[in-house]
Order: sequence, then structure tokens, then C-alpha cells
Amino acid sequence: MFSKRAPTMPAEVEANRVAIQASRELFESKITTLRFELVTAIATVKEMHGHERAEVARRLEGIEEQIKRLDATNRDYVLREVYEKDEERLYSERRESLATREHGRRAMTMALISALVSAFNIAVSVILHYLR
Repeated sequence: MFSKRAPTMPAEVEANRVAIQASRELFESKITTLRFELVTAIATVKEMHGHERAEVARRLEGIEEQIKRLDATNRDYVLREVYEKDEERLYSERRESLATREHGRRAMTMALISALVSAFNIAVSVILHYLR
């Protein structure tokens, strides 16, 4: 029983060692990142503390202006679905307008042809009246 299990033990130990090493490297990476972020934050706080109040107020005004611009942009934002529906509506309105314009042209052409035929009929009847 022990002899069958013995060859697999080093493989399991090696797999566990690799997993532990990977976890250790990941943990050290996370700690290094956290340390960097903390040092950066402390440096920023020291920098902000070292500035005069006017500089801090100027930066706050700049941030407020950015917030106002973002708010205005957000108010003007149209959802993609609404835009696509509006685009479809405009497309269908354009098609209807073109179709209506085409029907109007046909009606004008038919009226002009009718007027010309009527004028021709009147001219023929006047000519026939005087030829008698």
C-alpha cells in the first residue's frame, strides 16, 4: 500500500511547492503595489499640505469646473438605443418625404399632360369649327 503511493508523493509535493511559490510571488507583488500606492498617497498629502490655501482653492475650483462640464456632458448624453430609434425614425421620415415628393411630381406631370391634351382638343375644335 505504501509502495504504490510513494512515487506520487514527490509529484504532489512539487505541485504544492509550485502553487505556494506562485501564491507567495502574487502576495509580494500585491504588497509592493500597495506600498507604492501608499507612498504616492503620502507624498500627495504632503504636497497638498505644503501648498498655500490659495493653491488648494484654485485646484478645488478646477475640479468643480470639471464636475460641471461632466455634468453638462452627462445631461446631453443620449442612450444608444434612443439614438438608434431616432435615427430609424428620421430615416423613415426621409423615405416618406421622398415618396411624397415623387407622388407630387407624378401628379404635376399628369396635370400638365391633361392640360396639354385639353389645349390640343380646344385647338382642334376651334380649327374644325372655322374649317366648316
